[in-house]
Amino acid sequence: MGIPHFSYKYGSRESGSSAASHFNYICRLDGYEKKDLVKVIHCNYPGFAASNPRDFWQATDLYERANARLYREFEIALPRELSRENQLELISQWADSQIGKSHPYTVAIHEPTALDGSPNCHAHVMFCERTLDGIERAPKLFFKRANSKNPELGGAKKEQTWKRKQKLIDLRESWEKAHNLALERVGIASGKISMKSLIEQGIDRMPEPKLGARQTAMLKQGRENENTRLVQALREVRQLEISLKEIHQEINQTIYDLAQETVSNSPLNIPAHEIKTQVREHKMELYARLREVERDRYSLGLLHTAQGSVYSKSTDTSIQQRRIEADKQYEQLNKDILKAKKFEKNLALLGSMKIAVKKGKPLSKAESLWDFKGFRQKVKEAQARIWKRNQNINQIQLIREVPPP
Repeated sequence: MGIPHFSYKYGSRESGSSAASHFNYICRLDGYEKKDLVKVIHCNYPGFAASNPRDFWQATDLYERANARLYREFEIALPRELSRENQLELISQWADSQIGKSHPYTVAIHEPTALDGSPNCHAHVMFCERTLDGIERAPKLFFKRANSKNPELGGAKKEQTWKRKQKLIDLRESWEKAHNLALERVGIASGKISMKSLIEQGIDRMPEPKLGARQTAMLKQGRENENTRLVQALREVRQLEISLKEIHQEINQTIYDLAQETVSNSPLNIPAHEIKTQVREHKMELYARLREVERDRYSLGLLHTAQGSVYSKSTDTSIQQRRIEADKQYEQLNKDILKAKKFEKNLALLGSMKIAVKKGKPLSKAESLWDFKGFRQKVKEAQARIWKRNQNINQIQLIREVPPP
């Protein structure tokens, strides 16, 4: 199971946020370290900021009203199991499906090093609540209050659904589906996530406290506090649980494989007369094929004279080769018929006695027998019984034929 991270937040004047500063942060502009920046994608910016999206967020800080939400943002962990190309495709398609063409937004992908030393690839999706309606506006007018009667005289309207709790639930569910589907497409079974809580998933485990950037940096520097120690302890326990689960899975798989092998290798016990029916049908098929080969031999001029020589109608090499092949088939079919007749005769001696045969093998052939030596022993015992019975019958007949003195 992958580790899900999906936070949904906003910046406002009331909280002291700056849209331009946050945009600079996620895009690693104006002095921010760029070494963890992977990709930046800008979408849907209006005409006055189409060539430079930073102008849009500077205008936001300048013209949005005093109590306004300046921006909204998703911060989403991308699956480590995917390649860089697939990660970009996943977040781009998801952002387009949820934001579409209605709002200006930027996707910035970062990849710092996580506490475990692996890449911590994640995306910041920063967007504006104001809806693009196709009307070109100057920066100041764009952030004015909307005018429902005369839209061109007012600003772009804010979409109110972004404030609702159900919207967040829907967004988290959509990300879960997109994330897991992306892994399925490339044939990866591990790394799937669930956006449900541990309690909702039925998992009895203490959730990790969120460290945030500051405490994570402290931990990388070797400085600890109560939260960082708890996170490390929980991760050690979780890793131990994963190791134990893998061991249990290996044990269970081994037991299952052994059971399957035992079942697949176990014999089937079938009455001899039922096997005999299969053998007889197979023998009749062999006779039919033999007749076909005999016709072929005759048409090819493969006839034996009284002196033992072969009468040939043609000296063509291809005809001669076909004669050789037909002769081989004829000899092989006769051998198979003899084997089938012998097998049928031996089965007739055993009557309704159950015979062990291999699974998945044709019953019409002696190769299907589970224990060929045991089968031959049963046949010998049956022959001995019949011989003894015949001897007794002969003795009784002799006694009857001898006249009394």
